[in-house]
Amino acid sequence: MLNLRTGLRTEHVPYRNAGQGISDLLAGRVDAMFYHPLGLKPYLEARTLKALAATSARRVNSLPDVPTIQEAGIQDFIVEGMWNLFGPAGVPLDIVLRLNRTTNALLADPVSLANLHAQGVEAIGGFPEKLAEMTRGEIAKWQPIIAAAGIKPD
Repeated sequence: MLNLRTGLRTEHVPYRNAGQGISDLLAGRVDAMFYHPLGLKPYLEARTLKALAATSARRVNSLPDVPTIQEAGIQDFIVEGMWNLFGPAGVPLDIVLRLNRTTNALLADPVSLANLHAQGVEAIGGFPEKLAEMTRGEIAKWQPIIAAAGIKPD
């Protein structure tokens, strides 16, 4: 997405785990990295790494001085890590709604919210229809990027 939106020619370097990527970033073997701020917090606080931009739609609570990538001038670029609750097709509606109510209640709980915020997670919550709509939107957003990059499933 970065290459398509900017015309840059960056190279994706796959790692088995984030620790290897962070080590290479700190050693100068790679120039930049997209990663969750919590995993980089000690390096950001020690100023051995600098956060350039957040890929989220809004600034990150734990990094309020870091602009979004859109504020930095790259338009139509929102990439957010998400943890969603899915189940197999055919789960009875009453079960879906009960799980949804319980999940939303947990996400509204001040202690749960404080724990999530401490981990750099923004709690959203919502309803199953909103998740389905968002999922369709993410698929539509990424399909042309995957095609343009020639990405094939392994």
